[in-house]
Amino acid sequence: MQQTDDERSHARSWSAPRISMKTRSASSARRASKVACTLSLAVAGLAQEVVDFRAMDGTRFLLLSQGGAPMVHWAIAVPIGPRVDPPGQAGITEAVFRSSIRGGFGIGSLDAAKERKAIEELDALETELHGPVGKSPDESKVKAVRADELRASIASLSDRAAFRRVLAGAPATNITLRASGGVAIFSLTTTPLGAQTIAKLLFELREHPALRDYATELAAIRRRDTAAWDQDPLAPLYAEALALAFAGHPIARAGERPSNDPVRRPDAIVAFSRSQHPQHTVHALVGSFDVAAMRVQLQRAFSTTSLTNAGAIARAEARAPNATRRAIVPGARRPAALIAYALPQGTNRHAIETVARWFADGPDSWLARELAQAGRAGATVAVRAPWPDSAEPGLLVIEATDVAGTSPTLADDVLHILARAQKAAPEPGRMPLRFAAIQRDFLTATGSPSELASSMAAFGVKIESTDAFAPPATPAFGELAQQLHAILAASPIVVEWRDA
Repeated sequence: MQQTDDERSHARSWSAPRISMKTRSASSARRASKVACTLSLAVAGLAQEVVDFRAMDGTRFLLLSQGGAPMVHWAIAVPIGPRVDPPGQAGITEAVFRSSIRGGFGIGSLDAAKERKAIEELDALETELHGPVGKSPDESKVKAVRADELRASIASLSDRAAFRRVLAGAPATNITLRASGGVAIFSLTTTPLGAQTIAKLLFELREHPALRDYATELAAIRRRDTAAWDQDPLAPLYAEALALAFAGHPIARAGERPSNDPVRRPDAIVAFSRSQHPQHTVHALVGSFDVAAMRVQLQRAFSTTSLTNAGAIARAEARAPNATRRAIVPGARRPAALIAYALPQGTNRHAIETVARWFADGPDSWLARELAQAGRAGATVAVRAPWPDSAEPGLLVIEATDVAGTSPTLADDVLHILARAQKAAPEPGRMPLRFAAIQRDFLTATGSPSELASSMAAFGVKIESTDAFAPPATPAFGELAQQLHAILAASPIVVEWRDA
């Protein structure tokens, strides 16, 4: 993102990012329309003017002042995951995010000079221990003992709880870390008077990272992601679909089973600088405060940075194939398939999710009923759209499985039905009900000022430009089926799970 708006604020209507939610059936079209109308009014009432600007160091700020008690709900969002993880270093940007909150060399170090020296010696020693074979067993044993001594020394030279204590005294409460959808968020609640101190502390944390225990955090993240991958039988199919749709882009690695390659501290520092560089960071402040005064404080606190910017984060745009592309993942225990379509630029996220869930989400969807009529009564269908979250605009992915089925031609059966989808038309009331569920979840996700700040920050990270945020406007339901037909008319990516 270019720093062209450093000194210009923009009043904009804001909407939270899409939050997935399972749809519910309705007994009548009248009830569905009423629910959609009520929620639409509630969402419209939530829209506020957001002051959007960049500080001198490039940090993006979103300020939303509301009525109520003098409180500031502050959320900081940074990109993590495959878009910013270097090849072979899956999970490192989330690991350095989590480890950075334990404090830097300025806050949390009992003796910064000694701790730095011990960390540097340990880094060099671990590089030797994991280097090429050639050391004698005795030499390796000596070095391993020394590495343990250094780790103990580093632990004694730092106070990992110091930064949280200093934050609490600022004051700050509700200190929370979360990570999902390619974004990590650090949030807290303070007062307008405490905001100046918080700003200085956040700047200190960013500029002097110690990254204590980043390797421990990385190992835990990889164990978590590996377990999730192993427990999802369709994970290899999604990995193949990503590889085909985003060939050559880092996001193509998002579906891969995490590696266990070691990551040295110099690499961790580079990953920290890239993911937490001001150009890639968004702060959202929501509450009751003087916007003009807050802006002056933030400009003053975030005026420069020593972090190295490794360049812009490449846009992840799915490539639509010229002809149907098929891949087979062997070792199937039951018939399963993914049918993925590239979404065109300018796709409205709320609109495509609405029509996709009507079309292929659950047993009451159009596709599930058509499969049952075609003899696949035991087949189940699900849909992800847009997917993945960090892509722009991503894919519409139809997932079909048949636990009871024995015929391996499930993908062909689905494709045959999709060829007839041009005649698919939604029953009255189904589209508004789907959209009502999306709106309802939006209200839940932004029901408190702290959640609203977190959603704003996360959404801001995913927006490449500083153009106006797209409001969650009610789509023209009569046009959604035609939009779906246009998407399905393109060539898909087909990934089958069966024995080759």
